[in-house]
Amino acid sequence: MAVTKQIINLNTEQIVIRKLNTRILIFFMICYFVSILDRANISVASLTMNEALHFSPAVYGFGAGIFFIGYFIFEVPSNIILGKVGARVWIARIMFTWGIVTICMIFIQGIISFFSLRFLLGIAEAGFYPGVIYYLSLFYPRTHRTKAIGLFQIASPVSLMIGTPLVGLILSLHGSLGLQGWQLIFLLTGIPAALLGIICFFYLKPSVSQVHWLTTTEKSWLNDQIDAEKKARPLGELKFYQVFREPQVWLATFLLFAINVGFNGAAFWIPQIIKSVGAQSNLVASVLSGIPYFVAAVSVVVISRYSDKTGKRKVYIVSCLLASGAGFLLGVITGHIVLTIIALSIATAGLLSAMPPIWTYPIAMFSGVAAATAIATINSVGVLGGIVGPNIIGFITNKTGNPSAGLAVVSIVLFAGGIASLFLRIPKRQLIGKVQ
Repeated sequence: MAVTKQIINLNTEQIVIRKLNTRILIFFMICYFVSILDRANISVASLTMNEALHFSPAVYGFGAGIFFIGYFIFEVPSNIILGKVGARVWIARIMFTWGIVTICMIFIQGIISFFSLRFLLGIAEAGFYPGVIYYLSLFYPRTHRTKAIGLFQIASPVSLMIGTPLVGLILSLHGSLGLQGWQLIFLLTGIPAALLGIICFFYLKPSVSQVHWLTTTEKSWLNDQIDAEKKARPLGELKFYQVFREPQVWLATFLLFAINVGFNGAAFWIPQIIKSVGAQSNLVASVLSGIPYFVAAVSVVVISRYSDKTGKRKVYIVSCLLASGAGFLLGVITGHIVLTIIALSIATAGLLSAMPPIWTYPIAMFSGVAAATAIATINSVGVLGGIVGPNIIGFITNKTGNPSAGLAVVSIVLFAGGIASLFLRIPKRQLIGKVQ
């Protein structure tokens, strides 16, 4: 009898996870694909926009990074609101408004409008990524969560792998609709986000109980799994403001900061770095820029799968961050286009593969509003690395004329993250009594 029940539960589990993947995860992957495209479209647009608007590398680097100031300021408030009004309404609002702001970037005329719209884009998008991570934690059991986050995460490198060459093609349509190539980029990448925002409002449901595509048995099994995990979370009873006292939250924040220094430093500069070491044209540079993200997409899937299978999250986080640092360092040393692409592939794969296992720590510690607050705090402060990364490379490029030189500083940050990740842990349950 017990064996039969176990088999039934296993079958139910497989069916539920398959449905979650097809009904929720794929939709969020599409949304994240567009999100990353709207953040990084500027990297390709800069190939002609900087010259047309007379932007120096430092101005471009600051404009690329100022997005994250707006994102940082509004991230935690955005996720608290999400917890109050529900994911359907708030994620829909986020996507619609960031699509509109992206479209408005066709009106950039100088430094002030450039900085202002990038800042507004950060405000508009604030809360999307941690909101999705929180939403997935409401539906996916612990044993499938890292893989789910990993699959969601690969939309990022896939967006840059496929999207960067596509955006390069849009750039080549200069003059169509009476717009310059860089303006067409913002127009044609902003429209999908606004449309997805409208779809999101009607598509998402706030809880397992309200979805119509799970049977009563499947809902019961999934709710039992999620409820059991909530009771086992050591800091599940915390108020949202008590989250800020937890050292592990700030450690995870630093790790995400290091990752964002590397990822955004690379994302905003890879086309220019590749062009500087031998790419023959803007289109070639755009196409070759997709290679590191293809490698990263494969790496994220493999690392996430083995992280769930073995449960050894920390080992994979440490290894990935150290490998990323080594990749960036190699990118400084070599001046050959093939070796540079290999170095950037290692660096990008390492830092993106570390992210899904990192998110399992706050999810395993908190629940409810405390979980939403922890995820938002880690992400909001962590994304400030998105300001540091592009500006480091922009500043050093200004001084040396070599975009690759700034990768040395980025590598140091990733090495520091690898060492710091050795101290990750989940607090024991008895800590609850001390904080209440």
